[in-house]
Amino acid sequence: MSSKTLVLMLGVCVFLAAGAGVSFAAPDSATTTTREISFDLKYLGLTAKKGEPRYGMCFGFEQMDEANTSFTKSLNLPRGKGVYVRHDPETATLGGYGDSMALEMDGDRAVALYVDLNGDGKFSPNEKIPPSKDKSPTGEGTLFVTPDFKAKTKDGKETLYRFLLIQSFDEIQALGGRKTTGNRISVFPACVWEGSAPMDGKPFHLVLFDRDFDGLLSTLGKDRFLLMPETEYAKGLERDVSLQAAPLNRLAIVNGRFFDVHVETAAGSAQPSKVILRKSEIATSKLVLEVKGSEGVKANLATLQLRVGEENLLLVWDGASSVQKELPVGAYQMAWPALQYGSAKSDEWTVDICMESGITVEPGAPYAMKLGELNLTPSVDLMQVRSKSDTKPQTVFKKGDDILCWSEVRGAAGERYTLFKKIGGGNIGDPQIRILSAEGRQVASGSTSYG
Repeated sequence: MSSKTLVLMLGVCVFLAAGAGVSFAAPDSATTTTREISFDLKYLGLTAKKGEPRYGMCFGFEQMDEANTSFTKSLNLPRGKGVYVRHDPETATLGGYGDSMALEMDGDRAVALYVDLNGDGKFSPNEKIPPSKDKSPTGEGTLFVTPDFKAKTKDGKETLYRFLLIQSFDEIQALGGRKTTGNRISVFPACVWEGSAPMDGKPFHLVLFDRDFDGLLSTLGKDRFLLMPETEYAKGLERDVSLQAAPLNRLAIVNGRFFDVHVETAAGSAQPSKVILRKSEIATSKLVLEVKGSEGVKANLATLQLRVGEENLLLVWDGASSVQKELPVGAYQMAWPALQYGSAKSDEWTVDICMESGITVEPGAPYAMKLGELNLTPSVDLMQVRSKSDTKPQTVFKKGDDILCWSEVRGAAGERYTLFKKIGGGNIGDPQIRILSAEGRQVASGSTSYG
């Protein structure tokens, strides 16, 4: 069978959780060479094995009370008994289900899911899906799992597909602080391809899955990639723990080595046939990153993603006070950085960081960066000049001046700290503000909402 090759990228971690008791066998045709490792892929269908993978990425869709497509109208659900789910334009490219989904309700619980699986705009008996007997991956709500069906991508090619839907009825905060209850619908892609091959003398397991509902497994920075030793993969599933997966990227890092990632698709189809890892010849250098607290405060790096381009994510770190990594030479943007810190231990609080510039890793010289050592700088401006960039800070004002008091927290690398949050919740007292005279006498005081 002829094939075409897509060059992909893989990077930052997300989570893939799986049902207990799932095991996977390596395809006999998986092969490896010194510089190239090939994983032959098979679709993980509902009937292939006992158990069903669960995913940590879901989408919420708009809901309507009235049927508005030929399929949903053909259901003839009694008024007040149907909730009709509207997809966004990107997901509608699958064609097989588009806007044609509905839930049949009995009070606040869904008792059936209807999906136009064949895309003909008419209801067929196999398109009524009962609730699953399995537990919802979120631990609450009613779970529905579609059968495997053929979906069409936006370029008209067919691929096997399925998805999960969870319906729950939750308390939500309405406008004005009023609490009410509402119907919540979450949809999880569940299109999975898998394969195994030997690496360094050990069998490794590889999983590809669609994340963005386009039916393709080649969307950079969105679709997901999981690669780990077969024994660790099987143990993780048996324990029903979270397994780390990564967005697709042109490079894979395995045991400290870089591999170019290629996904081949079957001729005339959107279905992947194999993933090939080829040893990369890309030049690398070292990133040395250190995180420090201040005044007895312990600090760790909670999360950090290095981004190449608009969507392509490369690496992620968490829970470390120092990082030393070999990276491909080039320019990176730092995405979603955050610190954890505390006086007794380093995971009492977390704070988001705004990085206003990226980093460039050059050959032959390590790139060193220090984060942390926070400093608070309070500022006071006249209201009428606060938006002017050339305004100089003032420390003395006339009685009756309309002023704006604000503060900024910066770190050792010039990073700006934004939202501070207490881990594990709990009440946080309102910060108290005191204004003192030059002699240290309090002239005014008050409090403000935290955050």
